[in-house]
Amino acid sequence: MGNTTFTCNGHTYLLSDALSWQEAQNQAVRLGGNLVTINDAAEQTWLAATFTDIVWIGYTDQTTEGTFQWISGETATYTNWNQGEPNDFNGIEDYAQQYTNGFWNDISSDSQIAGIIEINSSANNAPTLTTFSAPVNTGNENSDVTVSFTDLQAKGDEADTDGTVDAFVVKAVSSGALKTGLSPATATAWDALTNNTVDATHQAYWTPDTNANGTLNAFTVVAKDNGGLESATPVQATIGITTAPILSLSPISQSVIELLFHYKTIS
Repeated sequence: MGNTTFTCNGHTYLLSDALSWQEAQNQAVRLGGNLVTINDAAEQTWLAATFTDIVWIGYTDQTTEGTFQWISGETATYTNWNQGEPNDFNGIEDYAQQYTNGFWNDISSDSQIAGIIEINSSANNAPTLTTFSAPVNTGNENSDVTVSFTDLQAKGDEADTDGTVDAFVVKAVSSGALKTGLSPATATAWDALTNNTVDATHQAYWTPDTNANGTLNAFTVVAKDNGGLESATPVQATIGITTAPILSLSPISQSVIELLFHYKTIS
């Protein structure tokens, strides 16, 4: 990551490491910002003069094809597409890069280039999360376990000095299978970019691997505050799984089964 920072209009700008678009955005979030939002021609001119290589910007249609949005959530309508862009070549170009001349191109996320990180100088402090004191929930072998925001909050040491932690973001699934959503019926498979949040309305539904039991590593999370910032390092969440009970028959039940079997045999 570049060590040089630039300040303009109360915002700080710097370059990420040479990464995919998603990885560059993740690095920006860890620093308390996002890939840059370009609001107008004046900002575009300054950025093109300041960052003279091909770089990522925070414009993407990863959610809805053909509808580009700023990853910061800002609603700026300014665009500066190169002629013939965006063209979604081969149907895989969902992320915007800035050419050396300042014009934009859509491209797939596979390229490894730096991105312009933008940090609002008045932004709030990121939350912290370092550990869970115990399994975040318990369940039975080969059965789904629901994990709510309250479950994670009760066992975690999350904190935010200038706001509140109102969500946890799942960064990786350690074992088993994970869905997230409003209910078991509507939950869909976890996705690192589009379906990854446990909050007041969205739960995690985790299924352990077949016949796995004990205290199991389920998934890793970071805390997210009411300003949209995330804690720095993913923390392992565990779930306690009890061995499924083995059905045992009483002597009377066993005798009844044997009599029924004998009757069926002689008939």
